[in-house]
Amino acid sequence: MLLVSGPWQNAVAEGSMKKTLLLVRHAKSSWDDVALPDKERPLADRGKRDAPMMGKRLAKRQVKPDLILSSPARRTLSTAEIIAKELNYKAEDIVVDERLYTTEADMLLGVIGELSDKQKCVTLFGHNPEALVLWRR
Repeated sequence: MLLVSGPWQNAVAEGSMKKTLLLVRHAKSSWDDVALPDKERPLADRGKRDAPMMGKRLAKRQVKPDLILSSPARRTLSTAEIIAKELNYKAEDIVVDERLYTTEADMLLGVIGELSDKQKCVTLFGHNPEALVLWRR
């Protein structure tokens, strides 16, 4: 069960609005330069190839995010920008949230709970651990 607090809680509880939250893990990152700080790791060639394909898949399913949130990590923000382009979402409208980098599930739920009731479709780009924790709840 996914517990949500904040503006989205009322909409979910009342069944008044359909809300869509997409959790996207960054595309394959590069480990070519082991001296780079983790936050600065870029996408690998495979990630650069796969991210546009995923964006096209989402576009084919008519995903139209009202908001895209991203971790500030280079690989994650790059993934968000590539997919946003495929969804006709302006890269400059992507909201970078420091809390999405190496966060715990409760912090992620807090970010979700702060979403505006006006946002019906939100795509969140992050890292694997918090997504796994959410799926297990």
